[in-house]
Amino acid sequence: MKVNVEFLDTDPIENVITCLNYKMDKVVYFGYPEVIAQYRDMTEEFLRKHCGVEDICFYEVSEQDLDDIEETIEAAIRLEKEAGNDIYVDVTGGESLVLVAFGVFAASMEIPMHAYDINDGTFLPLDRHASYNIENSCEKQDVPFDLDAYIALYGGQVNYRLHKGLKSVTTEEQADEIDAMWDVMMRHAADWNRFSNYLKNTEEAEFLSIERTLTVKPPKFARENSMELYTFYDILDDCEKAGLLYDVHHDADHYGYTYKNSTIRDCFWDAGSILELHTYLVARQYGEDCRIGLHLDWDGVIHNQPDEDTTNEIDVLLLHGYCPVFISCKNGHVKKDALYELETVANRFGGKHAKKVLVATKDLTQSDYLRAKEMGIIVISSGRDPKLEKLGRKLLHKTK
Repeated sequence: MKVNVEFLDTDPIENVITCLNYKMDKVVYFGYPEVIAQYRDMTEEFLRKHCGVEDICFYEVSEQDLDDIEETIEAAIRLEKEAGNDIYVDVTGGESLVLVAFGVFAASMEIPMHAYDINDGTFLPLDRHASYNIENSCEKQDVPFDLDAYIALYGGQVNYRLHKGLKSVTTEEQADEIDAMWDVMMRHAADWNRFSNYLKNTEEAEFLSIERTLTVKPPKFARENSMELYTFYDILDDCEKAGLLYDVHHDADHYGYTYKNSTIRDCFWDAGSILELHTYLVARQYGEDCRIGLHLDWDGVIHNQPDEDTTNEIDVLLLHGYCPVFISCKNGHVKKDALYELETVANRFGGKHAKKVLVATKDLTQSDYLRAKEMGIIVISSGRDPKLEKLGRKLLHKTK
């Protein structure tokens, strides 16, 4: 049997990284009692469901007594040795005392050790003293690993019941439409939210063709909507040039147009959706799995009554190698709570390897920018960087 031995970490991805890459018959974990109590069930479920590991066992060790740790590890390793099993020690993560004990027994028993750099997926062989190693004697495997699996590994679940149909891109035509909407929105960034709110408040959902007679003169229109009438007409004209609206016409007291489709109308009504969709199109170039508008359930159990679930919505979620990238999109002024909300959801569902990105149409205040930097949040201003090139630079490379 091929047996992987490691310390049970509080960051779940570190507990399964070896089995995501190599086929193991058994996994032996050493861990502190409270950590085993918290992570045992989700670790076992993941290994059985995704990695094909059926034999999984856990040994409790002391947090301070090195002698106790050494005795427990030695007894477990000798048991596997006597059974004729090939043993491999993964020291990814782990606590210092346990790593010392692993090092002692790995050297004396000629057991190969290895580790992974989770952030870049690099395998690190540490087996100079061993007569065999995991690379030469274990079958390599490439376990399918997507965002659903990642969230489940951290004890959560994606609640697809709450997903909005607007937040999906299934065709290249849709992608082209999003690009066109983004270009128009950026051209009229100062007035876009007011434009969007006006459409939502004056149109009816069942109609794509709009004909409207103004009941107020241009000065009153400007006062009521915080937007000049000629600005409103300029945006309509640019939308027609971009192929988003048809048959645009207007004069001093009347205007009309037809939406290309209902999805475009829904995006026009929801001012922030265009930013989210544009960010999604950029982000998906840099990862193996990318989703938009995900609702993450905290305990991994979806109840029949929505108010029984604790959920967080993340605007864009990307899996870049083994690291999740949580992206929050803010169209307009960024409230202080937005930074803490992003940090909370990223820490809960991504652990220490999560990357956090805030994409905002308006610049943050200096104090908020410094606070974001302290929290490890990458801030991207879409006004200064409309193509979100900084996102690519921070993620280093495209994966496809």
